Amino acid sequence: MKKGLIAILVLLVLGSAMVPAWAQSIQVSFQGTSSARALDLSIPALRQLGLQDQFKGLTVGLTSADFSISSSNKAVSGFAAGKCEFIASQPDPGALPCDQSTVETSSVSSPGGNGACVDNSSIAVVNLATACGKSASSLTSAGLPSSLNEAGVASARVSANLADLGLGAALGVEATKDQLLTAVQGLTNDVLTKASSAPVAGEKVAALRDATNEFLANVADGNQFAVLKVGASTTNVIPDGSNTNVVSEAAGAKIGLLGLTNALEDGLVIVEISSGKAMASFDGTSGLAQASAVGPVATVKVRDLINLDNNAATQYLEVIIQPEMLNSLLAPLSSAPLLETTVEAGSHTQGVQTGKSVSAFASGVTIHALKGLGESEAGKKDGGILLRIAAADVRLAGDIATTEPPCCALATTGGPVYGYLAGAALMALLALALLVYVRKLRTTV
Repeated sequence: MKKGLIAILVLLVLGSAMVPAWAQSIQVSFQGTSSARALDLSIPALRQLGLQDQFKGLTVGLTSADFSISSSNKAVSGFAAGKCEFIASQPDPGALPCDQSTVETSSVSSPGGNGACVDNSSIAVVNLATACGKSASSLTSAGLPSSLNEAGVASARVSANLADLGLGAALGVEATKDQLLTAVQGLTNDVLTKASSAPVAGEKVAALRDATNEFLANVADGNQFAVLKVGASTTNVIPDGSNTNVVSEAAGAKIGLLGLTNALEDGLVIVEISSGKAMASFDGTSGLAQASAVGPVATVKVRDLINLDNNAATQYLEVIIQPEMLNSLLAPLSSAPLLETTVEAGSHTQGVQTGKSVSAFASGVTIHALKGLGESEAGKKDGGILLRIAAADVRLAGDIATTEPPCCALATTGGPVYGYLAGAALMALLALALLVYVRKLRTTV
């Protein structure tokens, strides 16, 4: 009888293994959006030329990516535009005024990746070299998002007649010309001092003023208002194991002002702005995200008009400086209203953010250059050229959710539904057999 009891108990254990059971369910979900723009450009000076209606501003190199990953939905999309009309900080995504010949979009159903370009084009006094946008998006075999977006133009040239903007007339008035020469001399001295060189002194002062006078006269006879070489913007979503990394970057720009033949090579002042970058990462194991940003730095070059070290005529005096210090460096130009140039350094996220929802940004550098050229009336300083360079942002949120099993369930053991039913029936029969067996045992005793 003992052997029979043992056999029934063993069968009960085996039957219980066939009973349906439930386990914890782990769900990973996250979503994010990011964007970058290389350049926003407007030219208030065009009022004086009667061209303000022909050129209302320009946004160059605009990229973005969006993604959302959950158990019920997996989506990723990208956007890249080489050139657009001026776009506000918070644009309507469904109504972007972009040149469609430079736009490519992508998604899971339409992966993209071919690129869209247009050759040289002109808008009023602005001439653009090749403008392109390229976007490619997809899901990996593991269901993670991937999106690569790049857009920009090779260069932008502002070819306005500087005599019409007031430079020629200013050089024809002794007092105004003296302001211009003093301003350039002061800027040269400042750059020389910050570059750890001896400031202009002695007979070189007169030589610098003569060289500046000649240079500005030559510039006034030409049309080299400004030339810009703008780096591309990129917005990339890159899977890495169980992580998803997002990087938005605007690669900065080089701006040449008041040039003879090419302001990027022979301009009076050349300002180079490095890239601005916003980054974020989601860890699919811990469910946490991190975000950070890198702000741009600036390099200022001033034309060595008297060739202080006897090198080539295009030699420049150079100083690398944080953007927030540009205003103090360029302050001498304020003594000549035509040349006044101010810089807003912008800001960027400090340190590293960590949590379930994070964001980071680099707001870009804003430069309002040569304010007095083309001003609406004397002393208003509302002319010149206005640029916003190297802006990027990213936002990312995610979580890991655990679904608890129903009350009192056993550990998961697997098996098809009919197996569960058979197991339940077997246990019922075994329980009945055990009851009969016990009663017989009592009767025997």
